[in-house]
Amino acid sequence: MHVSHSATGSISQILENHMRYQSQQVCSNCNSPLSTKIKFSETHKIYAVDVTDRNVTLNRTVKIQGLVWATTLHLKGLVYHGGYHFTCQIIDESGNIWFHDGITTGRTLTKEGKFGSVSQPNLKVCRNKQLCLVIYGHKS
Repeated sequence: MHVSHSATGSISQILENHMRYQSQQVCSNCNSPLSTKIKFSETHKIYAVDVTDRNVTLNRTVKIQGLVWATTLHLKGLVYHGGYHFTCQIIDESGNIWFHDGITTGRTLTKEGKFGSVSQPNLKVCRNKQLCLVIYGHKS
């Protein structure tokens, strides 16, 4: 999902605003613009949100509204870019953060810490690369 470059706040807030649709119609009682929320008949199992050059706060979970109920998705991955190369950090079910760079680590992951104990600004940069994409998915 691509969000506006001016988007700020938490990922939850950004998704909430993204799912709100402003109508061209106005309320006949108060003359205010009408809006509605986008609701999926079936929510996707994975969401990737472009956060390149955006001032955002990461949430451990986000909710996506379906027609009947909201689906809770969990932060699963962080993708970084710099020097013409991508790396990532993977977050497991226990909140452990694992670093992966196919060039330097091959098939091996390196434990970086635990979500919640690593501060938000430190998650926006990883080994001199900038956060560009966050991935949320269903709990395994």
